[in-house]
Amino acid sequence: MLNGTCERGNDMDGDIIELIKNKDTKGLDMLICRYKKYVWSVLCGIGQYRLSQEDLEELCADVFFSVWKNGSGIKPCASLKPYLAKAARNAVWGRLRKKGFEPVQYDDGILTVSGGPCEEAEKNEMEQALNSAVGALEEPGREIFVRHYFYGEAVKAISQELSMNESTVKTKLFRIRKSLKAALEGRGFTSCEKANENQ
Repeated sequence: MLNGTCERGNDMDGDIIELIKNKDTKGLDMLICRYKKYVWSVLCGIGQYRLSQEDLEELCADVFFSVWKNGSGIKPCASLKPYLAKAARNAVWGRLRKKGFEPVQYDDGILTVSGGPCEEAEKNEMEQALNSAVGALEEPGREIFVRHYFYGEAVKAISQELSMNESTVKTKLFRIRKSLKAALEGRGFTSCEKANENQ
């Protein structure tokens, strides 16, 4: 991985993005310097216990190079975190699939959009509604839900990290799914079970 030093006052995302767009390797150095810990946390949140240290280090380097290589598509005033998080999740799940793992679906079949096949706009609307509902959850329920469905962490790993019984974590996940269904059905979305009944 490239070695670089962070400069105070010159580590804002806008500066980094401009350098990346100009294919200046200093932008890659600054990107790594500022976000290495963040990317590493995303990779470990999904790949820990399933990938080796060597795998994770290789993926970390791949994520930064990918963002630098495809930097022309980043908006000048954008935050780099979403781009890095997406690149990290894609990279780690790509490696896990090669090893026979499959991601846990974020919505877990919680909802579908009523009225036939989901169009892209409808999917986006449903995702926004789901994210909003998840954001309104109280802790530690929100953390448990996000860690399991967003980062793909196993129930056992979550229970150990939060010093909780596995059965307690499972119960919380069940209750959260139930509450999310009720909340989002109230916003006009239909649960998968009801959608199937109406077909």
